[in-house]
Amino acid sequence: YKAFFKSGIESFTIPHNLTKICEMSFYKCNNLKQVVLDINSELQIIEDNAFSNTEIKSFSIPINLEKLGINAFSECEELKDVNFPVDSKLKVIEIGTFSYSGIEKITIPPYIIKIDEFSFLNCEELTTVEFSQDSKLQIIEQKAFSGTSIEKICIPQQVTTIGRKAFSNCKELIEVEIDEDSCLE
Repeated sequence: YKAFFKSGIESFTIPHNLTKICEMSFYKCNNLKQVVLDINSELQIIEDNAFSNTEIKSFSIPINLEKLGINAFSECEELKDVNFPVDSKLKVIEIGTFSYSGIEKITIPPYIIKIDEFSFLNCEELTTVEFSQDSKLQIIEQKAFSGTSIEKICIPQQVTTIGRKAFSNCKELIEVEIDEDSCLE
């Protein structure tokens, strides 16, 4: 808990065998720009606010990650690029995970079943959200993409629920596609 909280750390290499990054470990590390992960990382859990309020520029989600905590990367204004492996074990993008970050484009992997509330709230640079053809996504919670600059969204067929104001204040949104075989209720 708060392992490097508000420290001057600039770069961190996550050891191959580390399985968990605790809550607020790098919270408000205003100089942290780079996090290096081994391609075969055993990291399974990134807890709440672990990297929020840092200057990280990019992050690759490890294949074994099962939990990405609430606000894990919130207010990371320099975070432009987040990559998920296609065969990611992650099922849920938690509350506020990337809110107020600088993400420009995101590809949601097929096994994500829920994008929780405020996940991408006010990511003003976010213009493109893509879902894989075999997306298992079922739920897009309230304000998940509110305040983004998304221009077009194609709702995956398996989505049953779109929460209140999920796409509110998306002033650039001009095209929404919903499959004719959609499961939306």
